[in-house]
Amino acid sequence: MNTTVYLIRHGEVEYRLNEKGERMMYGPEAHLSQFGIEQIRRLGKTLSCEPNKITVLYSSPFTRAQETAKILAEILKVKVLTDERLKDVYTPGQEKMTMAEAIKKIRAKVNPVMKREDELPVRMKGFFDEVLNKQKGQTVAIVCHGDPLRVLIDMLLYPRKKLLSTARDELYLGKGEAWKLVFNENCQLLEKKLIFDESDFGQLWGRKIY
Repeated sequence: MNTTVYLIRHGEVEYRLNEKGERMMYGPEAHLSQFGIEQIRRLGKTLSCEPNKITVLYSSPFTRAQETAKILAEILKVKVLTDERLKDVYTPGQEKMTMAEAIKKIRAKVNPVMKREDELPVRMKGFFDEVLNKQKGQTVAIVCHGDPLRVLIDMLLYPRKKLLSTARDELYLGKGEAWKLVFNENCQLLEKKLIFDESDFGQLWGRKIY
């Protein structure tokens, strides 16, 4: 019997603005914006129409993920299980940096290679393998964050390639998007599908959708 997993990135957040009106980086306590709430409601309705009913929903402990999971849980009628291993990469004090500064800093790094024994890949793969074994034959949803999900998806789709820690490409989920992955009983990937909101052209511009 196949196991279906939906890897979901939280919805858009409510950004703080500095005195110049520039968007600031956010930390663990950032809330969903009204747009983000609507994003997740639309995603929840899409998921509710999928052929297999989601039976369990895991979530990161960070506020934006918890709010995302709560909305989905109400629509899908499932219980939310919080797991610390799904937390985002976070550096204390990062909220003092503007989004523009953070993006510039990221782009200055040319897709640095991450080791599979590093903390992020170890905890994400460990969590995923545990879920795949425990929920075998079921349909599972996981609410997480951009960087952890990018690393996990990279490991699942390309197990023999080097990991790229900051790659922003077609594997990197936009906020409110999801990857649907279907595995057989031997945990081999059979199917992958990107679930996105076609009305949100801003996130999709220039991306390869497959």
